[in-house]
Amino acid sequence: MNIAVFGLGKLGSPMVAVFAAAGHTVIGVDVNERYVEAVNKGQAPVEEPGLQALLTEHQSRISATTNGYDAAKLPEAIFIVVPTPSREDGLFDNNYICECLRPIGEAILYTGEPKRIIITSTVVPRGTVSSMASEILPALRFTGVPYTKFDLLYNPEFIALGTVIHDMRHPDYILIGGRLGACKWLATFWEGIVLNNPPVHCMTWLNAELTKILQNVLVTQKVSAANMVGNICERFPGADAQAVLRAIGDDRRIGQAYLQAATAYGGPCFPRDARALSQVARAVGAPAYMAGATRVTNDHQTTNLVNRVLGFLEDLPERTVAVLGLTYKPGTSVCDDSAAIQLVNALSDAGLDVLAYDPSGHREASHCVSSAVRLAESMEECISGAAVVVIAVPWPEFADLDPTWLERANYRPVVLDCWRMYKPTFFAAAADYAAPGLGTG
Repeated sequence: MNIAVFGLGKLGSPMVAVFAAAGHTVIGVDVNERYVEAVNKGQAPVEEPGLQALLTEHQSRISATTNGYDAAKLPEAIFIVVPTPSREDGLFDNNYICECLRPIGEAILYTGEPKRIIITSTVVPRGTVSSMASEILPALRFTGVPYTKFDLLYNPEFIALGTVIHDMRHPDYILIGGRLGACKWLATFWEGIVLNNPPVHCMTWLNAELTKILQNVLVTQKVSAANMVGNICERFPGADAQAVLRAIGDDRRIGQAYLQAATAYGGPCFPRDARALSQVARAVGAPAYMAGATRVTNDHQTTNLVNRVLGFLEDLPERTVAVLGLTYKPGTSVCDDSAAIQLVNALSDAGLDVLAYDPSGHREASHCVSSAVRLAESMEECISGAAVVVIAVPWPEFADLDPTWLERANYRPVVLDCWRMYKPTFFAAAADYAAPGLGTG
């Protein structure tokens, strides 16, 4: 099948590669000429594990262009995977989607061939009406395309940066909103893409939009609940939140995923989705107290970690704090709304001398961290001389940390291991060990 993918960013480029790997001929479209040039050369335009290998292996079925009109003429299916940035009111801006629809509509009018147009970008309802019905469909109809010449579907992905290709091929379930016949066609299409056998949920546009946003917000509530457990356990000498949470997670009603006392949640999706849901609920007069409480709990977790660091420093002669990890998760360079960045800046605002290191995110982080924060060139440089070392992101590279780098002549530094990467005895000869949810005394 001929497929077009509008948007060659962090999700669009992997989608192009995954579709090509399944045997389809794919053309990518983007206004970013650098992205287009890279794809045409068989080079990954964004960092994502496994992307370069797929582009190299299936380059004969992949092309890219900046011309959306030409790209939309031949394909039977067109996926739109462009940003929907947050507006000041918390809702998402659909302008990039609507801009893609103009050349698509013109191509349909020119060829007379019907198209299936699939919106993968995350959208949310406008009042009591779906974005698909209130903004996106009118934008397509404005081009003059008759209803008989297209199917418009909402098909968001549930992926995480750093594991996009795996997540796309092994989804927990497939969500499709739109006309039932078209939904069944798209479900069959995905059967040829995925490597597992996920359930498929076909529903209206509105229900699909609500499903997507509510799922992410419910995950943030689970993260915040785990941190709440951690904050309680820290106050009991000898308590361990991870022992408690592992037991709780074995209840099939709860499950183990995201159940760890650690840093706050962050990243490009969770914080903005929580804000958007609050706005959606407010617009229709529905109480969303849990969403608000989740944001408060999340903000408190960063404050709690800062206070713990300040408490450690009361007994230490130095004030330098080393933070390992700046991205929002391992395996990506993305620092958007990273919990680690928030922590670094909060530590700096507290008057501490902060030195930070990340294996991948230095370039992006330099635009996000406070000007007072220093960026180290290596893990050893970062932690040498620090009174407190905070493991803020569980990068696998940090497992190579050498405890002798922490040895001090006149005091013992403290390692605050936010993700339980190490056994407490790992640092026994050189430093004291602490972790979120781990009671002392």
